[in-house]
Amino acid sequence: MARGDVVRVQLPRPDSSNPTRLQRGTRPAVIVQSDKYPSASVVLIVPATTNLDAMNFPGSVLVKPDGTNGLTQSSVFMVHQLGAVELSIIASKIGHLSSADIEAVEQSIIRLVDLGVSPPAALPSSINDEKDSNAG
Repeated sequence: MARGDVVRVQLPRPDSSNPTRLQRGTRPAVIVQSDKYPSASVVLIVPATTNLDAMNFPGSVLVKPDGTNGLTQSSVFMVHQLGAVELSIIASKIGHLSSADIEAVEQSIIRLVDLGVSPPAALPSSINDEKDSNAG
């Protein structure tokens, strides 16, 4: 799986004693983790909903079905619910976002976490690389 892939995830449902506003259940999500930093067990996603009222939340991106993204309805990708999930909850890949749609999600992430207009500095490929660069 790669950045921009639209996947169907099964997000865990909370028990009735612990209600939450986080997205739960089976739904589409887009993988936003860089392909430069693959993980064997977890990946960063932005979940989606077909409830268009979610456009009222900060960091929301509306994506319409386009034949390649796998969506069957207009969906709101809720960047404010960006999170890590275990690969085991990804049921399947259903499509891939267009370049314009993934750019909109990326720009929303930048605005939501207030990274400014410049991209963040390159991340080390491992903790050892970071230690080496700091050893100077």
